[in-house]
This record gives sequence, structure tokens and C-alpha cells, in this order.
Amino acid sequence: MFEILFLIGLIALLGFLGRWAYERTRIPEAIILIALGFALGPLGFLSNFVIFDINISSFRNIAPIVSAVAIISLVFDAGLRLKLEDIFRTVRFSTIYALANLAACIAILTGILHLGFGWPLFSSLLLGAILGGPSLDALYSILPYVKASNNARNILYFEGTLSTLLVCIIAITTMRYSFADLAFMEYLQQPIRSYSVSLILGFIGGICILWALYRFKIKKFGYLLTLSALFVLYYIDFELLRGIGVLSIAMIGLVIGNSAGIFRFLRISDKLDLQERPKGFEDEISLIINTFFFVYLGLMVSPQNLWNTGNLGIAIALMAGIMAARFAIISIAKWTGHTQHNENTLLLVMVPRDLLSVTLAMFALSFPIGLPFPIEIILAVIVISAAVTALGIVYYERKFHSTFLFSKELALKDGRKVLLHTVTRDDFPKLRQFLNELVKEGALIAFDQYVNPIEEKDMGRESLEKINSGNAILWVCEYQNKVIARAVASRMERREKDNVSLSLYVAKDFRGVGLGTMLLRMLIAESQKTLNPHNLYLEVFSNNDNAIRIYKKEGFVKIGVLPSWNKYGNRYLDEIYMVYRPRKGKTGTVKK
Repeated sequence: MFEILFLIGLIALLGFLGRWAYERTRIPEAIILIALGFALGPLGFLSNFVIFDINISSFRNIAPIVSAVAIISLVFDAGLRLKLEDIFRTVRFSTIYALANLAACIAILTGILHLGFGWPLFSSLLLGAILGGPSLDALYSILPYVKASNNARNILYFEGTLSTLLVCIIAITTMRYSFADLAFMEYLQQPIRSYSVSLILGFIGGICILWALYRFKIKKFGYLLTLSALFVLYYIDFELLRGIGVLSIAMIGLVIGNSAGIFRFLRISDKLDLQERPKGFEDEISLIINTFFFVYLGLMVSPQNLWNTGNLGIAIALMAGIMAARFAIISIAKWTGHTQHNENTLLLVMVPRDLLSVTLAMFALSFPIGLPFPIEIILAVIVISAAVTALGIVYYERKFHSTFLFSKELALKDGRKVLLHTVTRDDFPKLRQFLNELVKEGALIAFDQYVNPIEEKDMGRESLEKINSGNAILWVCEYQNKVIARAVASRMERREKDNVSLSLYVAKDFRGVGLGTMLLRMLIAESQKTLNPHNLYLEVFSNNDNAIRIYKKEGFVKIGVLPSWNKYGNRYLDEIYMVYRPRKGKTGTVKK
């Protein structure tokens, strides 16, 4: 029986292999992992090259449990990110867009299956719901590497959030009641009862968890303790009270995610901070769950069903329906004046159907009726949608390269012209070379050692994630295709998150020609506009007289010194902290 540990370990290793291959080739991870699972199972790798027998079908017994854990994690994370204040104030278009996309997609897919292929209505509705929208997990794994404006990213992220919540609720409701022997009125009444139970339980559970985290000041392992409580409440809701399960989990996430508003209502000045989530651990667990389901799909697939022309025809028709639904909603949005211009192409091709669809399909195995259609149809749609998304992004980036990014030509005092623009993934090798030249020069910067390619990759990933989440600005200035300056504004974390730090690096040959002053002024203005800081501040070495002179001229005042703080050669230099306090008539004031 312990040979199953071999298979679990092998699947985990395949997950890291798939992530490594994805980062280097941009071939969708789902396609890589499904192909590996197909090679292990149907192509006979395990049966031909492993010396002991492994009962692959034993995975069928644990798949519904693993899928429930994955669904709980996905739904809670989506609820946590859903801010009610944003829905009612700033993202009304995104809300309508996401709901319209989901409704149109489910309706079109259900119609294709029921009217086009003669499927029973409930089976059609179930598959339509399972494939109804992209998951937040899928969009967060793709968008950080795509060149796009924050507006388009926010629309897609919000769509992923709502889609994750609503697809799970609709699909599980269909699983629970579609095949039950109920009268027509009971079909209407039972879900309403279940929703009421789940919402009340979730609200009470969320308030209790919120109170416990606040009352006992739980920081370390607070996120893991919350997940433990979610598992208990999910069982009570789904099994004991016969509720929907995920609805209570979504409500708990919503309550905790909107804790700031609740505390304001209760006139509590303190804040709950769940930022100490074990990010590395969480990412690795997510990777393992992703790997399990995709490799599992490849292992369990039947080649006869996979190459069956009927199943492939249904999958292609469903993919066409997904694209038709998105095209229709984007066209309506454009007609009503909500066009995203060139980025409409990006909105159209972002159709990944991966972990959310797989976990819901596996979860259906826990119901008496099981999965009423071949799993190979879902696998085919996942592969086709991943390919469409990957190829669509390549087309979009090539056709509309740099048309949506901030870009401005600057004229220097000596007559040279340089190009200032938002950093992209392609700029990080040039940025590494720029930083290494500053290190070689011995410039007064934070870096004192050369940046290697591994550090470049980590720096790029972290920078893009922070930019795309709206917590940083990163510009580079180029001259003759070479980076000659870098400008950064970065929001701090936790209790310091209302403050923004600024940083400017300029190459030696471009100092003294006005570039530093122009970059600083533009960075201050853009930070005030997009990051909404309480304070703007920067740090500077005590002997960097030219920089200090520019900073003072532009409204920064010295507010503190850390003596003998930075080692520079064989001596230690003071670190000076300066805060933006412009005089009247200058660039502007930072709100108090």
C-alpha cells in the first residue's frame, strides 16, 4: 500500500518540473502536466518502467477530498479579496462585466449541450457551470507576466474573483439538487433554504473567527488556524446542515476581507492584519494541488474517449461558445462606451479553464450520481482554452507592443533624448546590467554586489507582482536600447502601508543634465495620483551631496539620521531619511 507514496512524490516532482518548463517556454502548465500524466498512465510509463504494481485507480477515492480542500481554499481566497466598498464605489463596470460574462457563458454552453447535442438539461447546466468562468488562481498565475494596463488587469482579476465564487456556488447547487427527486416548487425552495443556512452560518462563523483573531491578537499561523476552522465549518454546513458549503466559506472570507469596514462600524480603531500568510508554503501547496489534478486527469483519461470524435466535437463546440460569449459581452461594453481599446483583445483571449473546472469535476464524484459525462470533454476544453489563451497573449503582445504602457520621451539639457517607460519583463536583463555597472562604479546605492541571473529573475517576479497589484511604480529610462536610469515608488507593508518610498538611480554619463530632477518630479506626481500616500520619503547616503541638494530643492526635508549605518568600502556612512514637505506653490502636498 505504501507504493502510493512513490506516486505522490513523483507527482510532486512533476509539478516542479512543469513550473520550470512553463517559466522558460511559456507553454501552459496545464498542458505540460496533463501530458506528463498521460505518459505515466495511458502511454504505459508506470506499467513498463516501474518494478512494482501501482493501483492508479486508488486516486479516485481521494480525489473528492483533495478537490474539497482545493475548493475551500479557492473560494475563501476569492471572498477575502472581494471588497464590498469597491463593488459599490469604484468597480461597478467590472462587476457588471464579470456577471454578464458568467451568465452569457453558462447560458450559451447549456444551450449548446441541451439543444445542440440533446443532453439532459441538468447535465448540460452542470457542465456549463463547471466551465462557466476562469478562476482567480489561473489569472494570478498568468497576468503578472503579461504586458497590460492596471485597468485591464483589475477587470480580469475582479472577473476571476467573482467567477471563482459564483461558478462554485452554481455548480455545487446543481450537483446537489439537479438529480434529486423533488417537485417543481421544491426545486425552488430547497436551494433558498440551503443558501439561507449557509449565509447565516458563514456570517456567524466569520464574525467568530474575526473576534478570535482580534481578541487574542493571533498573528503567527493565523491564516492556517483560519483554514482549520474553515474545514470544520464546511463539514457542518455541507454534511450536517445540508447546505451548499462553499457559500458559507465565501461569506467567512467576505467578513474577514472587509474587517476594516466592520471595525469602522464598531468604532474600533485597531486593524486586523492577515498579511502574515505563509506565502512560500501557500504557493508550494497550491503548486502540489494543481499538479495533482492535472496529472490525475492525464492518468485517468481513457485514450478511446479522448480521441472519440464526438467528445472532441463537443469540446470544440464548447470552446467556441466560451469565445462567443466573451465576444458578445465585450461588443456590448464597447457599444455602451466602456471600451478598453487595444486591450479588448486581451480580455477576449483570457479564457483559461483549469484548476477550478478540474476540482469541481472531481468533487462531483462525491455525489451519488457522480459525473454524468466523460471527464475527457473537460480535459479537452482545458487544453484548448490554455492553448487559445497562450497564443492569444502572444498575438496581443506582438501586435500592440507598448501601446498601452506609460511611455514618454525626455529631452536633456545637453540635447540628448531618452525614452522613459514602464518596466516590462523584457527589461530586467538590461536593468541587471545597469545595476551591475553602478556597482562596478562604486556608486552610492543600496547594491554593493553584482546581481546574478537568479537574483534578476526573483527581482523581476517580485517587482511585476507588486506593480500589477497596484503597490509600486517602476520606470526605466533608455538611451540607444540601454537602461541609463531607474525610478521606483513602492508602498510599504503592514502598518507602514500608507507610506511610499522613492528611489532613483542614474548612470554616470547622464548625471548633471537634468534627468534626475525630471524623474523625481514625475515620480512624485505619479505616486500621489496612483498610490495615494500619507507620506512620501526616501533614503540617501550622507555624503551624496548632489542628490541631497536636488531632494531639498524639490521639497524634501531631513527628518532623521541613522549614524554609521551603511558600510561603504572601509568606512561607515550615515543614512539620512527625508520626507516630502513641499513649500506652497510646489508640485503639491501629500494628504495628511
